[in-house]
Amino acid sequence: MKKSCFLLSLIILLLFPLLMQAQKRIWLPAKDRQVYYPNVDALFHPAPGDTLVIPTGIISFLISNFGGTKTKPIVIIPSDSGWIGGYPPYSGNFNYINHAKFTGFHIDGKKATNFGLVGGVQCSNIEICNLVISNVSSIGLCVQQIPDSTHRKGSWPGFSLENFSIHDITVKNCGTEGLYLGYTFDVTKPLAPPLLNLRLYNILTDSTGWDGVQLSNCQNVMMYNITVKNYGLKNISGQQAGILLGGMVTLRDIARNLLVTQGSGAGITIFGRGIMKIQNAKLTHVGTTPGQHAFYVSDYKDLGYGLPVLELHLKDIRVDHSAGNALLIVNGNKSLRAGTISNFTYTRTKAGIEDGFITTPRRLKD
Repeated sequence: MKKSCFLLSLIILLLFPLLMQAQKRIWLPAKDRQVYYPNVDALFHPAPGDTLVIPTGIISFLISNFGGTKTKPIVIIPSDSGWIGGYPPYSGNFNYINHAKFTGFHIDGKKATNFGLVGGVQCSNIEICNLVISNVSSIGLCVQQIPDSTHRKGSWPGFSLENFSIHDITVKNCGTEGLYLGYTFDVTKPLAPPLLNLRLYNILTDSTGWDGVQLSNCQNVMMYNITVKNYGLKNISGQQAGILLGGMVTLRDIARNLLVTQGSGAGITIFGRGIMKIQNAKLTHVGTTPGQHAFYVSDYKDLGYGLPVLELHLKDIRVDHSAGNALLIVNGNKSLRAGTISNFTYTRTKAGIEDGFITTPRRLKD
């Protein structure tokens, strides 16, 4: 009996350090139906691998200043069904965090929230997945850091947002963009921190006033399985693309399996840099407004990041119905490198493929 007690005590003693390090759930209390903790670390001291639980039924949460590790991220989840939202500035907000994972939320902006989920300032190594965002007056999901010249990490090269994985997201009924990732700007100083190493996949947007999915200043992007429906509902010029690969966007590998349907502006618009390979894209009833096209490409100047010029490779592209060209390539800055177009087919478009790579635009047979 004594021997058994001794062995049990020894086992408990040996396991005690591991038990003390066990992952735990930390409930974040709400006040006036809001969770507001600008310094989570100071108040709750989460350890790597811990889970932060946000109560359901609140109108918003703001959490900042905490982090896990590569192998043990901090996980942020809702308490049960996940339904939150309705606070006018935002429903969810996060900044100054690293190695964290948001999952399981159902954000309903109740047509009052400007941002469904917004954040990214001084953030890296973030996973956002298994979310539903709906009824937002402006942007569904926004990740960016606005450039700030007052401190070193407020702009590039002092800081970059790195290693975001955004996947299995559904965004519906937004006043402007469904997803807005990165920062859009036309000035060169200060340079905004880019979003580096973005993984974007299994995305659905439906019924957006402006662009369905907009990327800007996102570099080394991997993207696939993107579906955009009913976009550009407000029919505002320059704000009506299905998928926009904007200025300073570069791809890591092939962007593939892109489905865009029912939109007033171009199904896919490209202003990016470097080698861009698009494969297996289907565009149906896109660019339906006169003067718009199904697929639109234009070179864009480098703002100072040292990115290579655009080189476009399109393969297995299908276009059905557009008020303009099936594909229009505008080489405005005369910087495009020769690329390839293969198996690009189209029906019910006003015009076919117009390639402005050479001085005089020419039409190519599909």
